[in-house]
Amino acid sequence: MLASDVLNHFAPGARATLGDLAVATAAATTDQVLIRSGSTVATYHRAPDEPVATFATRIRDRHHPDHTGPFDPADLTDRCAFLALLNADLPAVPALTGTLYRLYPGALDSTSGLDRLTAGDLVARFAPEA
Repeated sequence: MLASDVLNHFAPGARATLGDLAVATAAATTDQVLIRSGSTVATYHRAPDEPVATFATRIRDRHHPDHTGPFDPADLTDRCAFLALLNADLPAVPALTGTLYRLYPGALDSTSGLDRLTAGDLVARFAPEA
């Protein structure tokens, strides 16, 4: 029985991933979320009456983006953003401010207006309040 319990505990979907936490953070803090996949981006807009949890689920499951098209890093210029990336492989973006979580470093790290989050920082945002 113990082996079965361990396998269930580590089964896909049994626990939140860092990606799940990043999606939840994005959905809770903005009404527009961009999901980049290679050279394309899917844009999700939260409807005025859409609960945050529903918005987060729609983003996580990649259902019904409001727009898809080519991704241009220049579109991030003069924005305040929460970025959660596997690789910080985007070029440095002038006047981009906000928060960056990335697993692997890259050129985007040189953008001075971004506060860096570690994996522990991202997880800590979901700790119960004392």
